[in-house]
Amino acid sequence: MKMIIDGKKVDSLSGETFDVINPATGKVIESVPKATAEDIELAVTAAVKGQKEWAKTSVTQRADILHRFVEIVEQNKEMLAQTLCAENGKPITEARAEIGNISIAFPAFAEHAKHFYGTLIPQGTEAGQETTLQLVTREPIGVVACIIPFNFPCDLYDQKVAPALMMGNAAIVLPSSDNPLTLMKLTDNRKLNIAIIIYQISQKSWCTRQLSIHTCCFGNCKVERHCGLWICSRNGNG
Repeated sequence: MKMIIDGKKVDSLSGETFDVINPATGKVIESVPKATAEDIELAVTAAVKGQKEWAKTSVTQRADILHRFVEIVEQNKEMLAQTLCAENGKPITEARAEIGNISIAFPAFAEHAKHFYGTLIPQGTEAGQETTLQLVTREPIGVVACIIPFNFPCDLYDQKVAPALMMGNAAIVLPSSDNPLTLMKLTDNRKLNIAIIIYQISQKSWCTRQLSIHTCCFGNCKVERHCGLWICSRNGNG
């Protein structure tokens, strides 16, 4: 399989790959690209550009796209469940349930975003503002790095990617290198314009450090303790 950067299926610029192993059989399922710092730079650059266009779409348009995404997931849910079972090692019943959660979570975030209103502050609430009506609106952060742990990859994908997209952000998806295949298949959706928004990079610990230089929001800083400490130390040093 290949990574997806700027809506295109690509290999690593280094040409390096690593194997995804079935934990039950010890056999290789698939080989995936091993991302380099240069690959991440390309993904970040494309995400910044794509986010500006994505942010121009209305909340209802974004919701429609996510609902179409769910329809395609439903059409391929058994294939996705079998992939998740093979690469993750969880029983097929649990894999099917986790894939089924996509059709619950994505619509839920899509519909919630439609009612995520701004705030109106009446006149006189603050001293000196007796005649001023203040309106607080919500704006996208920009690019969100969605770091996905190995244990519930699809559930965490739902909880990070769906709200990020619905609020007008771009999302760079960084799956666990133990089991990236299901998320790569989810992201490889050629029928949707969503491909310009989500980017797939095969995860290694240093990828987190590289991304932290650029992105202003992390979906999860607990993927690896030393990476979390590195991010904190960097923030502390300005």
